[in-house]
Order: sequence, then structure tokens, then C-alpha cells
Amino acid sequence: FFFDADSHLDPAIGSMLPSDVSDDDVETLRSIVGDDLPESTLRALLLRSGGDVTAAANSFFDGGVATLSAMEEGGGASPAQPGACSVGDDVLSTLFKTLEDQGKKLAERDQQLDMATRVCEELVKRLRETERTLASADAERAERKEQRSEVEVQTEGSMVGDADPAGGSGLFARYPLLRLASHLFSPLQMLLWLGGLVGGVVVGAPRLDSHAGEGEAAARAAPLAPEWTVEVMLPALCKRALSLDLKERTGAVHMAAEVLLALCRARHAGSGAALPPELRKAISGVVPAVEKARLYRGRGGEAMRGAVCRMLEVCAAVRMPCGPKAALRSLASLDDSIKHPTEQISLAAVAALRQLSRAYFSEGGGSTGGGSAGGSTGGGSRAAGSGQGAGGGGEDAGGGGAAGGGEAGQAPLDLVARYAIPLGKDPNAGLRRGHALALGALPSPQLRASLPAAVEALVQASRPEAVAELRDPETRRNAISALVELSQTAGLVATGSEGGLTTPLFLEIFEACLDAFGDYQTDNRGDVGSWVREAAMHAALPLLRLATPPEHGAPGSIGDSHAAQLSPPPEGEAEAEAEALQAALPSLCQRLAAALSQQAVEKIDRVRELAAVSLSALLSEKRLPAVARALELRRIFVHDPSDSTCTAPATSADFLVPAVCFGVTAPLLALSEYRLPALRGLSVSAGGLTESTLRGARAALDKHLTGARSSRDRARSSRDRARSSRDRAR
Repeated sequence: FFFDADSHLDPAIGSMLPSDVSDDDVETLRSIVGDDLPESTLRALLLRSGGDVTAAANSFFDGGVATLSAMEEGGGASPAQPGACSVGDDVLSTLFKTLEDQGKKLAERDQQLDMATRVCEELVKRLRETERTLASADAERAERKEQRSEVEVQTEGSMVGDADPAGGSGLFARYPLLRLASHLFSPLQMLLWLGGLVGGVVVGAPRLDSHAGEGEAAARAAPLAPEWTVEVMLPALCKRALSLDLKERTGAVHMAAEVLLALCRARHAGSGAALPPELRKAISGVVPAVEKARLYRGRGGEAMRGAVCRMLEVCAAVRMPCGPKAALRSLASLDDSIKHPTEQISLAAVAALRQLSRAYFSEGGGSTGGGSAGGSTGGGSRAAGSGQGAGGGGEDAGGGGAAGGGEAGQAPLDLVARYAIPLGKDPNAGLRRGHALALGALPSPQLRASLPAAVEALVQASRPEAVAELRDPETRRNAISALVELSQTAGLVATGSEGGLTTPLFLEIFEACLDAFGDYQTDNRGDVGSWVREAAMHAALPLLRLATPPEHGAPGSIGDSHAAQLSPPPEGEAEAEAEALQAALPSLCQRLAAALSQQAVEKIDRVRELAAVSLSALLSEKRLPAVARALELRRIFVHDPSDSTCTAPATSADFLVPAVCFGVTAPLLALSEYRLPALRGLSVSAGGLTESTLRGARAALDKHLTGARSSRDRARSSRDRARSSRDRAR
């Protein structure tokens, strides 16, 4: 009876019967609306919608069931309200889940909009700061230009004098060469010329770092006019340290540091406390001003870092008065440069740390006054200028210097933990390289307070990391160099240094050095493990010399400053340490000789030369125990014109030539103590890629094997003849 209710929608609907609805449509509709409705109702919905499943489902959700029920009960007179329908639970749950998903998406979009708004606000803020910085820079540039023009006007007036009181500027306009001459022959330029002449004569070849070379040249001439240097030159250089020109500000900081050092050494006994207070304030404000201006960033930032590190090194070397907070700020500035990936900057920062720690963080430097700076910043401490490692200048310089102000020298700061903890945990390779060198550069009081921790950190850093991606040969090389410097600074209990390295700690250090001889890591740069092996060869012999106290009246092999601090012959515990050390020395020397014999026949030329030089020095050392077959080794590596059996080359450079080197070192295969190491080295060389090395190694091996076969045949023939003679005698 209700089929005619919607027959006005489609004329074909009124003619449809329930049998015209297929069972598949009914099941499809049931899967959409749920299993709660009977089949008759579903068929009625399909009939009402003309057999369209989609329209029937929409009618169900719009209240079509209630309409059908009302029509069935009341003859189609009053359709039911849509809100009275009963929807299945699964349909409602699907709707609610959809609404929740849409709500989450809207919330995420709101968060993204909030983040974008914050980023835009931060960008606007930085843009305004940049605009203010540019405006101040333009104002400073205009002010400098006005000052420069005033100076030029004054210079022109002074040169013209009474001859042309009204037309001085016109004279310079007519003769431009006069302006150039007034600049070239100014007192500052004349001093730079004289310094360059003196520096070129004394120093010799010019340095690659032009700023450092000019600074040293000016430093040689500065003591000739100390008053002018203090009153004019140094204040002018301090002002130019913030110049907009990169070359000008970098050169000004370099020159100020070198001139300050030379002036204090020549006129003030190495103490910066004797300088005028205004000059001390200007010099001390250079580094904070550079950092405040953010001159480390952008183009030229690396050069500025190197100059600042040199300035901090010189200020500490001359013991400039410095409070605890200023010393900590300087230390934090050096920490940023120590972990820099550029090796030259890291070495410069470590050299500055060496002086800073001795001046302001060492117990030996706690006195006030203007005492002499104990450590020299030339040579080994100037690692950035010379390109050498930090292991060259490791003597303790803190005892003789004055920690200006006296307060920062008592700062309870554990520098060993400051550098040892990140060294073992941080994945940053640049940080680990710098912190390894920093541990070796610390003063004796700091090291002796935490000596086992420092040794353990460096020993672990000298070994290849467990994770292949973290392995860094530069870190291992620096750790080996730092272990030598640490040993030289702290000393050994066995040789009379109170609070120094015990014999077990020394043996652990030497074991790490011997393990470094087996570092053969390779990457796209080649045999990078050779850097670690070279560092081990540089370190091994100084460590052995350190274990033998110098003879009476003879200077020490490691450093005269350390030898002078040795106490009288050891007693008690120190005597037991000395006995244990002397008992271990023969084995250490023998193992070192075997490791060097392997490196002497390696495929890399410079490694062979360094190994031959080190082995020759070991064989010539009188205070160390003799190694096995020392006489045969001396004939191979120590040149002696008086010995006719000596085959050693006249110079170590011959070990760079494979055709000469392998022919000389092949007799190592005849020595049972060194046969296995020599075979390892020769096998690597014979299987190398370089043609000259390959041929030389193979020729040496063939010659030795041929000689060994001939010797064996001769020995067998002699035995056979002896046996035949005995048989005939019987």
C-alpha cells in the first residue's frame, strides 16, 4: 500500500514489485546500513528508491525507515520525523571516528600555523636587528671617513707649513705623489719597513701566514721605540681590530699580539703588569669586542679565530692581570676554537690553552705581581704558525710566572674532566681531536690531580673506535702526541717526580704507543693509519728516555726544565717504582726495535725514513738497555765509515729510495728476532701499487732467498762431505 507514496518521483517506481529487487542489492544495502533491519524493510527501501542502492542508503540515513513505518501504520498520512530513526552502532562509531580524525587534522594544521607565525616573527626580529647593525656600521664608516679626512687635512697643513699657509690642500691636489709619500714615510709605516728588513735578515724565508710574518717583523722593531709603541702603535692596533676590512682587522690582532710579547720581553722582564693601565684595558678588551661583533662568522672567520687565539696566548704568556671571570671567558672562547675542524685553528687554540692554564688555572701561578712569564710562546707553543703538533713544547711553564691578579690561579676548576669526559663520549671528530691535544697541554698541578683519568682517556682515544663510522685517525694521532706531552709534564715517580706517573701508568702509555704501530686503517685518502704510526715513532724514544734519569751534570734528553725539577735519588715507594721500571725496560726496548724494523721496510717512503732514523737513535742511546743483535742492526742502520762491514746509507734520505732501502734492510730477514716483522713489512711493500717500491721489495726478497738457498746447499754439501769422510775412516 506504500509503494504509491513516492510514485510521483519516477513513473517506473509505481510499477515495480518486491520480486523485482535482487538479493544482491539487498545484501549490499544490508552491509551498508547494518544487520538490524529486516529484509522486507530493506526491499521496501530499494523499491522506494527504484532499485538504487546508494539512494536507498541515503534514504535510510535521512529517516526513510521512520517514514515507511509511519506510512505503514497510518496509511501514508503522516511521515515520521527523521530524528526518530534508529541507526546502527557500527555506523555511529564510523561517523564518530571520522569526526575525530578530522578534528586531529585541524589541530595539526593549527599547530603548523602557530609555528609558521613564530618563525615569521623571529625572521622579522632578526631582519630588524640586521637593519640596525647595518645602520650602525654605516654610521661608523662615515665617522671613520670624517676622521681620516681630518687627519689628511692636518698632515697636509703640517707638511706645507709657513710656505703655503692657505693653499696646503691645493699643493696635494697639484702633486698627488706628495700624499703617497706622506703615507709611505709615516712613523708606523717606517717601523713596519724596518721590522720587515730585520725580520727578513734574521728569520730568512718568508712565512706562509703573511699576517703572522708581518707581526713578527714589527715585533723585532718595536723595542727600538718603546714609548711610541706604547702610546701610539698598540692603541691604534687595538682600534683597528674591529675594522670592516678583514685583512686589516686580522693583521691588527696578529701584530698587536707579537708587538706586545716582544715589548714585554725586552722592556718589562716578560710581565704585562708593568704596562700602563689604559693600554692593559684596551688590550684586554680586544677579544671580547671581537666576539661581541661576531667577527668569527662569515668569510674570514677562521683567520680571525687564529688571530684571537694568538692574542690570548700572548696575554697569558706575559701574565696580563686577569680576574677569575675574565679567565673563564677566555677559556670558553678557546674551547670553541679547540673543537674547530680546521687543524691550524685547533692547534692555535691548544697553544693558547697551554699558556692560559699555566697562568690562571695552575696552583704554581697564584702569586701576584709582575713576575716573569715562565713559558715561551715561540717555537713549539706556536703550533698554528709553524704547523707542528702540540707535543713539542710541553714543559711546565706555570711555576715561574705570575697569574695576574692572583685570584684566577686558585679557581677550583677541574680541567682534566672538562676535556676527558667529552673525549670518550662525543661523536664530533673535531672535538675529540682538539680535546686530546688539550689534555696534553694542561699544567702539572691540573694533571697530577686527576692523572689516572687523563691517561685512561688518552689511551682509549689512541685505539680504534668500536663503531667503524666514528673511527678518526687524527684523533688517535693527537692522543699519542698528547700522551708524550703529558708524561713529560707530569714526570715519573720512578725518576723522582713526586705525584707523577706510576710505573703501571707509564707501562700502559707505552703499550698504547706500541699498539699504534699496528694501525693500518685506510679510507679514500689512502693509508691514514700511517699518521698514527708516525706519531708512535715520534713518541716511543722520548718515552724511553723519560724512564731513564739523566746523568749527573748532563742535560736531560727530554727537557732541561724537567730534569732540573728532579728530586734526590728515590727512596721507599719511589725506589720500588724505579726497580719495576728498570726490570720492564729491556722488554720495551726489544719490542720497539722489532716494531721499527717492520716500519723500516714499509711501502711508504717517509715512514721508512722515520723508522730508520728512530731505530738508529735507539741503537745509539747509551742509557737504554741494549737490544738483541745490536751489532748487526748497527751495521744496517747506523753509518760508521770506520767499519768495513757496515752497509748503512750515509744519510737517512737514502731510505726514501726503494732501490737502495730494500737492498740495505734485506739482511733483517737473516736475524731470527726480526725476521717475522721484516717479512710483514716486505710483504706489504712487494704487494703494493707503486712500481718502484714493488720492484725494490721483490728484488730484495729474491736476493735474500737465493742467498739463503745457496747457504743451505753449501751447508748440506759440507755435511755430506763430513759424513763421507767419517764413513771412509771407519
